[in-house]
Amino acid sequence: MFKVFLLRIIRGLGVFRLLKPLNRNKLLILCYHAYELRDESQAFPKLFIKADTFQKRLNTLQKAGYTVLPLSTGVDLLKRNQLHGYNAVITIDDGFHSVADVGIPILNQFNMPATIYLTTYYQQKQTPIFSLAVQYMFWQAEDRTPSLSELEPFSQQLSHAAHFDRQQLMWALIELGEDHLSQQEREQLAQKIATSLAIDYEAIRQDKLFTVMSSQQVQSCFSPNIDIQLHTHRHQLPVDQQLTTREILENRYALEQLLPKTYDHFCYPSGFWHKQHWPWLRAASVQSATTCEAGLNRPDTPLMALKRILDGEYISQVEFEAELYGFGELYRYFKRFVIKIKQTIEHARHTLNAQYAKRAK
Repeated sequence: MFKVFLLRIIRGLGVFRLLKPLNRNKLLILCYHAYELRDESQAFPKLFIKADTFQKRLNTLQKAGYTVLPLSTGVDLLKRNQLHGYNAVITIDDGFHSVADVGIPILNQFNMPATIYLTTYYQQKQTPIFSLAVQYMFWQAEDRTPSLSELEPFSQQLSHAAHFDRQQLMWALIELGEDHLSQQEREQLAQKIATSLAIDYEAIRQDKLFTVMSSQQVQSCFSPNIDIQLHTHRHQLPVDQQLTTREILENRYALEQLLPKTYDHFCYPSGFWHKQHWPWLRAASVQSATTCEAGLNRPDTPLMALKRILDGEYISQVEFEAELYGFGELYRYFKRFVIKIKQTIEHARHTLNAQYAKRAK
């Protein structure tokens, strides 16, 4: 990849270290999702990371001189403009089984704190997350397509299914399961898809590839270094005050049944957010909210729209280092500058055209 090749040259020339002060006195928030148990990082490289890759990331973070803070501490220092040096926070979204099985033991090796944003609907169900399981089975099956007759009676609910290509069929099945079926029916459909594709769905269930942590795991992993916080109940956040409030309150209530503690930090599901959410979150006693928008956080960054750097197996080691040493922030600044220049030129062009058109009259 040309980008990786170029970054290696830039790093070799010592530019990374020269740019590192760009990250001083700011808050770098890293975002992870899940850890590979089998081969999930090949199917979902943005969501999954291998154990050895994660270990290398933490080692690099340590060697780069970063202090890894608990989320609450980092947010408080950011709010009061009291961050000094190089500071990072580690966040983990969703709370997959692999977080407890793989991620936390590695964090403990480095004595680094982290916050797990735990979604609770699938945590209570203890079944594989339907959309991920279906995508994974289609990926495993390579070019095989499930037979509609083998998916009955569910396939009867798909209009024009006979004309779908393989990808369209996969997303139609996911939409059917998520929007129209009960949890029990989703499991039945997942099993039928697996059978038709010659995939062992029971092995996916037993290996807990896409299953959220059990109640015992949640309680066991909570410690002075590992915090649990809000991530909605159903992993959705409509732009509607009543529905937003319901998602937060149901998520908080479910978490309080597992761990009676304070839950006042939040992560937008799938990174979707709108400024309209901010007052509703504050009214629900939320102190901070993280997005999936890349960047560093400064004292003027809204606490309801904190930026994060998403890491996963799709990110090379040199790209990760580019974020730690300031090149990533410089690149984003340059990109915003270029976009602003283009917008200015475009606006000037439209203004001139309007003036010429007016004079022509």
